[in-house]
Amino acid sequence: MSLLFEDTLYEAKLNQTQMPEVVFNIESTRSKVIVHVSQNCGRLSESTLNRLFEPPQISPNQEHSHALNLYLTQMILEKSFGGQIQAKNQGNGVHFKLIFPRGHQHR
Repeated sequence: MSLLFEDTLYEAKLNQTQMPEVVFNIESTRSKVIVHVSQNCGRLSESTLNRLFEPPQISPNQEHSHALNLYLTQMILEKSFGGQIQAKNQGNGVHFKLIFPRGHQHR
């Protein structure tokens, strides 16, 4: 989740968001725990949303790849916890939903 938070801070600076905000909510059911992370630091285009968790193409000159952060978050969530991550535009920003199944044996 720190990778999502780091990306949000970067987007806030890039978009010059006056009052950047990150909101975390946790929802628990019998079968899963869902962590909602919302920010107000700018919406993404539909094409970007569709490619958001794809492996990034990184060149040696890139200082930092936020696509890499999101890809790594997805891989850790899926491989280590049997979960998933989703993203959608909401309000003035992006809403991420991290889903952790209950009873999954952590690897």
